[in-house]
Amino acid sequence: MNNTKKLKKTRRQFQRVIFSPDDGVICTFKPFLSNEKLSVKAASILNLSASGLQFIVKKEDAVDFQKGQRLVFKGIKGVKDLDFTEDIEMEIIWILEIKFLENIGIGCEFKNISKPFSDHIDNFVISEIKFRGQNIRRT
Repeated sequence: MNNTKKLKKTRRQFQRVIFSPDDGVICTFKPFLSNEKLSVKAASILNLSASGLQFIVKKEDAVDFQKGQRLVFKGIKGVKDLDFTEDIEMEIIWILEIKFLENIGIGCEFKNISKPFSDHIDNFVISEIKFRGQNIRRT
């Protein structure tokens, strides 16, 4: 009998850096459609990759967000070396609510992002992973 565990394959194309809310890494965004209103325009980022990000909001603020909704990612505060040269459209792919937690997780995928800017984010993520001592996925 072979007890060797199979390696779990990941569907992720890009590596991601993990942040704690205590890190103070904040994303800013606005509604994609000008007629939409959001009570929240900034939130703590929990993870970031060149393909998207996850942020958290308080449960009472989560009513503004829906799966499939589009936002415009405006920038990041709280980390160095990630300058924004363009706005990035992103779509809410999933919303995770866990009853005993006070925050709701919102997962977004970047849409229509330019290759140079995607590469810029990917390079930042790899650098930040090394800086934070997180595991780097080897492919």
